[in-house]
Amino acid sequence: MPDAGFAPGARVEAGDGAGAEDGRRGRAGLTRFILLNAARTGSSMLATKLDSHPDIRCHGEVLGPGPGKTGDRLVGLNYGTDPTLERRLVALRDSDPVRFLSEWVYRGDTGAAAGFKIKYEELLKPDFERVLGWLVAEESIRVIHLVRRNLLKRLVSEITATRFYGAYQIRDASKQPPVPRFRLSVEECRADFDKQERRQRRFGRIFGDHEVFDTSYEDLVDPAGGALHDVQAFLGVEPVELRTATRKMNPDELRVMIENYDELVAAFEDTPYAAYFAGSR
Repeated sequence: MPDAGFAPGARVEAGDGAGAEDGRRGRAGLTRFILLNAARTGSSMLATKLDSHPDIRCHGEVLGPGPGKTGDRLVGLNYGTDPTLERRLVALRDSDPVRFLSEWVYRGDTGAAAGFKIKYEELLKPDFERVLGWLVAEESIRVIHLVRRNLLKRLVSEITATRFYGAYQIRDASKQPPVPRFRLSVEECRADFDKQERRQRRFGRIFGDHEVFDTSYEDLVDPAGGALHDVQAFLGVEPVELRTATRKMNPDELRVMIENYDELVAAFEDTPYAAYFAGSR
């Protein structure tokens, strides 16, 4: 069987057990981490920025739903010498996700830090019970807990991506979709705000015994802030300027998108959620 592995230079057979022991115990010097978040909180932006660091390997949603491929989620993998590798990795991921994480995500030859992103929504599914249990038990795995402080903008981003754009990210300005117009009910907003806050608290408790770096989309995009420097330090690497090709899809001003914006402003006035309508970034 041809060799295959992480480019450049790595050569490992899928399923041959190479790297599994390093992944389970956390090779000396290797910082294992997860990027934990709700949908539409800037995780793709942060993951690609982290992966631009020469000493960090940040994979995408390698445990994502459905039979989807791992190729665009497991970064740096070289399929050139083995056309069956993708199929075998999907089979391993689906049959034994913990082994998949140990052998392929937390590889011992991919830099000083290795991790992947995973959403609340996935970890709450019954099928992910074993994965969640393993991640919690492996207390040396560090957690980057990413939220979006403005939960209205998070909700709008999810709605536009799923109902209008049919895409979750773009990398080319020429692919920028037209801005949609739609209505949001007070009930839909309140239910989503409450759900997101509950999940943030719940996962804060679940990973309470881990080293956790709490950050937000707003902090990461603030040019005057130091969140990007701090998250690199949290992973134990020398901070450098990070890069990403992902582009923002929605305008900052939500009034141009939400037809009943003023109605929502009035409904949430004098509530803890009023700040979401104050035009914050």
